Amino acid sequence: MATVTKRIKIGTCTLLLPLHNPVQVAEDATIVDNISNGRFILGIGMGYNKEEFDGVKIFFESWI
Repeated sequence: MATVTKRIKIGTCTLLLPLHNPVQVAEDATIVDNISNGRFILGIGMGYNKEEFDGVKIFFESWI
């Protein structure tokens, strides 16, 4: 999409960063941003439901 469009913004709604490797996310976002000439928008969140973390076996501690 980034290579065939000129004006449309490209991005994520909300990517739950704790469920991904943050370095890989940064690298991928940088590549897409470069290909799209700065039109990429990265939306990230930390998540808040224990169930979101159970599937990938990440320790969850409520901050609330």
